Amino acid sequence: SFVIKGISIIISLALVPLTMNYVNPTQYGIWLTLSSIVAWFSFFDIGFGNGLRNRFTEAKASGNLVNARIYVSTTYASLSMIFGTFFVLFLTINPFLNWSTILNAPPSLESELNKLVIITVGFFLLRFILKLISIIIAADQRTAISNLFDPLSNIISLTVTLVLMKTTEPSLLNLGIVLSASPVLVLLIATIYFYKNDYKDFKPTLRLVNFKYFKNLAGLGIQFFIIQITVVVIMSTNNLIITQIVGPEAVT
Repeated sequence: SFVIKGISIIISLALVPLTMNYVNPTQYGIWLTLSSIVAWFSFFDIGFGNGLRNRFTEAKASGNLVNARIYVSTTYASLSMIFGTFFVLFLTINPFLNWSTILNAPPSLESELNKLVIITVGFFLLRFILKLISIIIAADQRTAISNLFDPLSNIISLTVTLVLMKTTEPSLLNLGIVLSASPVLVLLIATIYFYKNDYKDFKPTLRLVNFKYFKNLAGLGIQFFIIQITVVVIMSTNNLIITQIVGPEAVT
């Protein structure tokens, strides 16, 4: 895990100047601010991921594999319903939002920003659901493997961004698609692979969705939810404040 985290940090550091060279500092600042705002949507999982990690570990350790699979299936169903409903509501409200004003961006980027926001939010919510496979792997005491997904997605982002730099004009929309889609692609492949192999006994199915287990998952998860809210508010509001007071370039 230590080695993987180190590699992940190095790749992330390499990705920053690369993306800044692909788009200008103002566009990169807009992307950073938008990413911070989208991160707030993680509130809506109500701590389900952390609840699943604990309940899955308990069930597996006690040999109750059926219960473990019910917890997995119910969490997937619950998050899909929560995030699916939120995305529909977001699509309904989004036409009334002026993202150029929210992000203090140049008016010329308004059309591009509207598309970028929808794509970014969609991929982020999908990523949150697919990330459950990482939580299950970590709950199974295989933390190094679960830590592998982020650097893999960063490698894909790095590679595709290099290709874009050589083949296309600078585009905030293209950059957003690459950085949003890469983690989703990695997690989708991991989800398919692990549920076909290592965790086929825990593969989620609609047949085992049982909302009576909702309380067990959410009850424990709500404690983590409170912690998550404080962390996100502290860590993610800086960019929005900076872009409104000084401008997107100052965020960069």
